[in-house]
Amino acid sequence: MNLLLPWPLQVFRASIAALGLAIVTSFSMVLAQTETVVVAENAGAATQKELELAEERVFRLATTLIAPSIVRIETVGGLDEVDGILAVNGSTTGVIVGSDGWIVTSAFNFISKPTSILITLPDGRKFPAKLTATDTLRMLALLKIDASELPTPIIAPPESVEVGAWALALGRSLSPDQPSVSIGVISAKERVWGKAIQTDAKVSPVNYGGPLIDLEGRMTGLLVPLSPQSQTVSAGFEWYDSGIGFAIPAADVMQALPRMQAGENLRPGLMGISFTGNDLSGDAPVVERVRFQSPAAAAGILVNDVIVAADNIPIARLGNLKHVLGRKYAGDQLQLKILRKKDPLEVTIPLVAEIPPWDEATAGFLLKRNSLSTDAESEKEKLIVRAVFPNSPAMSGGLLAGDEILAIDGESVATADSLRKLLDRRKPGDQPRFTLRRQNQNGQAEEVQVSITLAGQPFPVPGELPAITNDKPLAEGENAPKAKGRFLEKLAVNGREYWGYAPASAAGKQPHGLIVWLHPSGNSMEAAVLKSLKVECDRRQIMLVGPKAEGKGWTPEDVDFVKALVEHLRSEYPVDPSRIVVMGQTDSTKLASFLVFKDPSIYRGAILVGGPTAGQPPERDPAARLHLNLTIPEGSRSADGLKKLVESLKKQKSAVSTIFASGDGSEFPDGTWAEQIGIWIDQIDRF
Repeated sequence: MNLLLPWPLQVFRASIAALGLAIVTSFSMVLAQTETVVVAENAGAATQKELELAEERVFRLATTLIAPSIVRIETVGGLDEVDGILAVNGSTTGVIVGSDGWIVTSAFNFISKPTSILITLPDGRKFPAKLTATDTLRMLALLKIDASELPTPIIAPPESVEVGAWALALGRSLSPDQPSVSIGVISAKERVWGKAIQTDAKVSPVNYGGPLIDLEGRMTGLLVPLSPQSQTVSAGFEWYDSGIGFAIPAADVMQALPRMQAGENLRPGLMGISFTGNDLSGDAPVVERVRFQSPAAAAGILVNDVIVAADNIPIARLGNLKHVLGRKYAGDQLQLKILRKKDPLEVTIPLVAEIPPWDEATAGFLLKRNSLSTDAESEKEKLIVRAVFPNSPAMSGGLLAGDEILAIDGESVATADSLRKLLDRRKPGDQPRFTLRRQNQNGQAEEVQVSITLAGQPFPVPGELPAITNDKPLAEGENAPKAKGRFLEKLAVNGREYWGYAPASAAGKQPHGLIVWLHPSGNSMEAAVLKSLKVECDRRQIMLVGPKAEGKGWTPEDVDFVKALVEHLRSEYPVDPSRIVVMGQTDSTKLASFLVFKDPSIYRGAILVGGPTAGQPPERDPAARLHLNLTIPEGSRSADGLKKLVESLKKQKSAVSTIFASGDGSEFPDGTWAEQIGIWIDQIDRF
C-alpha cells in the first residue's frame, strides 16, 4: 500500500538529538503495545482494527524519524531522451548524508544531464546544488549544497538487515511537505551481483534516490534502479512499481562517501578476461582470452587458466566470479587463485576503470563458406581462401585465393571457428605465420608458409568482391526448399505480417545472408527497397525480409516480433548466422541499432540510413562482433551529427563503414549504394 504521511515541520526546529530520543522512546512504547495486542489477539480479545492501528503508528513513527533527512531535488534543462527513455525534468528525491550539505541520490535522477539542480529542504529552504561525483557501479550520485547543521539519518548496521523484515520505501517527489511511503518487506539480499537489497515495496522514479528504512526509522539502503543484465544508468527502470525494487545497502553508501566527497567518480573494476562459456550458472571460469594492455595480462593470466577462488571465496561457476566482481571498484584489488595445467597459482590484480578498446586484428581475406571435402573417408571442413582484399595485409603477405589454411604459428586449425579464435589472440602489428596448402605450377599440392602483419579497426571494405558461387549443392535425391522469390506471409506465432525476397540460390544449402528491413514510420517502402537490393541479393546470396509495424510506427514490443521472425526464417532457409543484419532509415535506425546492441549473438550488423544509433554501442567483444554501416545523406539536417558519430565510433575501434549518398534521406538511396551494401554484408565474416 502507499501512504501519504503528514508531519508538522515545526517539530523539527527543536534539537534533532532530543527529537530522536523522544521518537525512539515513543516507538518502543508502540512496539510494546503491538506485542500486547498480538498476544491478546491470539487469545481472541483483540480486533483486527486495533492491529492495523498499531501497525500504522509504527510506520508513522519510523517515517517521522527519518523525514527531516529526505530532500526534494528538482532538475532543469538537459537531454530530452536517453536510452530510449523520455527524460522529463521534474522532482526527485535525495537523502542528507552529511550535516554540512552532502546529499546522496540515484544517478538515474540525472540521466538527462540537467543544467541546473535545486534542493528543497523539509523546512522549505531552497539551495542550488552541485553534482560532485557519481558512482556508476552502484548507480549513486553525490550532491553538495551550501548549508550546515542539517539532520542526517541513523544508519542501520548491516547485520540488522534481514530477509522478511518490514521495509519502507520513502520519496519526496510528489509533495515538498510530506514524504510518500510504500510498505513492503526485504525479499532478498546481495542481489544484482552482490550489490543490492531487494524489496517488494514499490520503487519507481517517485522514490529513486530516497531511503529504504526499517521499523526503527533507520536507513537500510538507498533506492536505485538496477538490473542484473545491464550496467547502464537506466537499467532496471522498466521494473518500476513491479514488486521488484532495489536499494544499495546504506553501509556501502557511507563507505563510498569519502572518495566521492573528494570528487572521485567511482566506476566498476575491470580485469580484462573473457571466458570459454557464457552460462553463468553452469560454466566454469576457464580463461579464453586475455585483453591486451589489461591488468590480467600484466598479472600473467594465460589462456586456459581456471579461476578457482576470488578474494578467498571458492569459485565453481562464472556466476560466482561475477558476484565477487559485482562489488569491486576500479582501484580495488582482486585476489585470484587459479589452476594452470593442475598447478595452483595465486595472483593479485589491481582493477581499472577502462581497458583500451579491443582492436580486432584483421588480415583481409574471406573463406569459402561451408566448403566440404569430397574425400569419401572424411567430411573434414577445408579452409579454402575465397578472396583476398586488395591492398590488404593478406595480399602484402602473399596469401592467394584458393590457398587452404592448415595452421597458424604451427598450431593446426580444423574449422573456421578455431581459425578465428587463434587470430583473436593476436593484436594489430603481430605477424602470425600461416601454413598453407597450395597448387604449384605443375598442379601439384605443396605446403608453403607466409607471414601476415595484421591491421586494426576500422578496416576498409573492399571496393569489389567476386560474386558468390554455390560451394555446397544439394546431394543427389535431396529435396530442396521452395525458392519463393518475392513473398508475403504471416508469422504463425503471432499473426504479424511480413514480406520478403528469397533468391533462387536459397533453394540449396549454401548459407545466405539476411537483411531485416525496418521501414520508417508510415511507409513500408517495400517496392523501393526490393528494386534497389534485388540484384545484390541474387549476386551475394542474401535474403531480404520486411516485418510490418502495426499502427504508425515501431514499439518496444516489436523487439520480440523481429526476433521470432529471424528464428522462423533460420528454420526455413539456410541463413548464415554470421551475416544477419538489421537495416533502418531515418526514424527506424534507433530500433535497428537497439536490436543489434541488445542481441549481438543474433544480429551481427546494422545498416543505418540517415539516422543515428540508439546510444553508444556496447564495447567490442570477440565473442559477438558488431559491424555498423552508416549511410549519410549529404543534404540531410542530420549529416553533420552522423559524421561526428562515425568519428566517435572509430575512436572506439568499432568496425564502422560509411557510405555518402545524395538527397536528404527521405528517399531510398540510389546509384552504387546497393552494390556497396552487398559487398559490405558479404565481407562482415572476414578474417
